[in-house]
Amino acid sequence: MPLPTLCERLQFDADQRANWWPSVARDPAYSIVEKFDIVNSSIRAEPLGECRMTPLVPYDIYGFQWYGSDLFVHFEIWELLESHRLPDNYAMMVSRRDLAIVNSHIHRFTLTREVKHCDWRRVPLDDKPYTFDLVLQQLPRGSRVEPTPRETIMAGGSAF
Repeated sequence: MPLPTLCERLQFDADQRANWWPSVARDPAYSIVEKFDIVNSSIRAEPLGECRMTPLVPYDIYGFQWYGSDLFVHFEIWELLESHRLPDNYAMMVSRRDLAIVNSHIHRFTLTREVKHCDWRRVPLDDKPYTFDLVLQQLPRGSRVEPTPRETIMAGGSAF
């Protein structure tokens, strides 16, 4: 069986976004982490907009909040509470149930701006050989995000 062409793969991806993703967003069988993984498995990258998150650094999520039709995630950068507007395809996957779980702080979540190199599974965006994904991870209870080397130094410790 021949491999699908790029046009066929893009059409399949568009069909998945239009038909399957909305049903996944409403299905309580999928966790919010699985929903973000589904978006990240897409052949098309999601432009992250004005994302001030340092790549590969996990940020502790304080909560999600709707402002009109936009969903914002709140996290801390350099001891300041920052907000980032989630791209539409990530936001569409977040249900009211997911919001309640994250905002309850019973479970802790991190959000990481991951680098994904382009190949046959990912189409480049802006003519770069890589794209970025937002990877959501649920932490075990009682765990904490490890401080970055800069945070350790600022607290008077050694980064090494």
